Amino acid sequence: MTETKQKPNKIQPENFPERVVWYTMIWTYIWFLLGATYIVGSVIGWILFFYLVLKLWFQDENTPPEERIVIPWITWVWLKGKIKNQKY
Repeated sequence: MTETKQKPNKIQPENFPERVVWYTMIWTYIWFLLGATYIVGSVIGWILFFYLVLKLWFQDENTPPEERIVIPWITWVWLKGKIKNQKY
């Protein structure tokens, strides 16, 4: 019997949001040493949010169904509750 050795699959990010999260996780210790952990976390959230808004903005009826962005109803419920219960 001959066994074929398979190369281990390298995990690599495939699109922009995956690259943002991937490289941020790789650089976690750098952010920690710089004292920027909380700042970077907030910046990543805003980057991903604006990327989502940009994708929604350019989405039209010609966008393939597998690339369409659909925000689940439970997310809208969470957002409404978050805004309603915000205290200043």
